[in-house]
Amino acid sequence: MKKIARWVPALACVLLLAERPLWAVDDTAANLIPEGKISLSSIIDTLNKKYPKDKENFWNVSGIAYHDFTGGDQTDVIVGLAGFRDRGMTYNSGKQLVEDAGAGFAYFHMVNDQWKLVQVEVVEGKKYIGFEGADLTGAGKDQLVVYSSTGEKQMATVYAIQGKGAFGKVATITGYGMGPRVVQQNGKSLVVDYQRALVNRCDDCGIYYGRAYDWDGKDFTEQKNEFLDQVQAYDPFKANEAEAVQALAFFEGYLKDHPKDFCALANCYDLSNRLNLKDKMETYRKALTGSETVLDYKYYDEWQFNKNKATQKGYLQQLTGKKSSKILAD
Repeated sequence: MKKIARWVPALACVLLLAERPLWAVDDTAANLIPEGKISLSSIIDTLNKKYPKDKENFWNVSGIAYHDFTGGDQTDVIVGLAGFRDRGMTYNSGKQLVEDAGAGFAYFHMVNDQWKLVQVEVVEGKKYIGFEGADLTGAGKDQLVVYSSTGEKQMATVYAIQGKGAFGKVATITGYGMGPRVVQQNGKSLVVDYQRALVNRCDDCGIYYGRAYDWDGKDFTEQKNEFLDQVQAYDPFKANEAEAVQALAFFEGYLKDHPKDFCALANCYDLSNRLNLKDKMETYRKALTGSETVLDYKYYDEWQFNKNKATQKGYLQQLTGKKSSKILAD
């Protein structure tokens, strides 16, 4: 007999805030559940009816916040939902072993001084990461962005309030690096996918540059970026010598316009190393260890900036022999 989807008792009492930053939300709505003003059972009942194939899942509240999606102060509440599945195993003196099994949200709206559950949605992705509100379409009001992932696949699913007062899906933006997320640029919200900027895939090579998405009135389209296109296209584990030569030519050409870009220099160094071009290797090594190199940022926040700087330091330590490096396969 199938188990009914339910809350994990030990987890449901603890409201974990989303890992990603929450823009334009008020997380004090977390008090509504312990005060009994929002019903967890109503969410579960709706989940069971709408998604019968997910009845084997446990569900945990992983973030809750007020938002003014409909223009009224504290009349909208979003509940982030993380799904888990029992693997039928135990560890450490009987603790239950579970795996990520879904991501979603519940939307409540205030009607006649009562919180009414408007809808529950399960989004693409096995792991729930977080949510936030932001105006990405220039509509003058925020949309809901739910973050999730499956393995290395990172997703940002965008919803907007539509005619019947419920959220309708606008788009799902997918990335394979740090993943797409909302950033603030010159007072404007936009989705940026942070993609790998180095062709070398090692422990200390995870520097990510941002590729923004534009809203064309119907969908989100990624901006052109030949540098990131070339990085994504080159696979050091599968590329032959001719492909390495072609990639090196591209990055050397890129350096003519960006002579101090750290990632471009690093790519030239790594490709020269692959091709055993020792003179070029030395040239690029000296340039990398100089004090004038820069990380070519266009879209960033403080967290991403600090992470990239730390990774740059680790890469240089590996380059100078102060730290070993393990190559990682995708």
